[in-house]
Amino acid sequence: GGRRNSASSPRKVHTVGLLLLTPVTGRRHQLRAHLMEMGCPVLGDELYGGGILKLRPDRPEVAPFASLPVSRAMLHCYRLQFEHPTSGQPTTVTAAVPEDFRKLHTFLAQEATVQSAGDGGGGGRHSI
Repeated sequence: GGRRNSASSPRKVHTVGLLLLTPVTGRRHQLRAHLMEMGCPVLGDELYGGGILKLRPDRPEVAPFASLPVSRAMLHCYRLQFEHPTSGQPTTVTAAVPEDFRKLHTFLAQEATVQSAGDGGGGGRHSI
């Protein structure tokens, strides 16, 4: 029984995803800071680590992101619920998804389709 030698080199895979986050408190930068600490900063967030596209476009690990249509932190508050300060009634305010979010979603969906076709159709996540 021979022993097989194998060598492997770990490869970092970057995945872009859409998250629904619910803040527990109203602390400034709470979501952005927590996502950075978990290693998945908000895409385009220059303050909390997701702005590497603008800060260091020459770095090799940034190359896969170079074609993403991102010009700002990709963070959007879709719905805000609070007690109205005058009436005391529960109040909900919603905001439509911005055009740049829709464009990014379309871009990533197209890229995922191309990748799925190239890898035998497995998956649908956009990994770069």
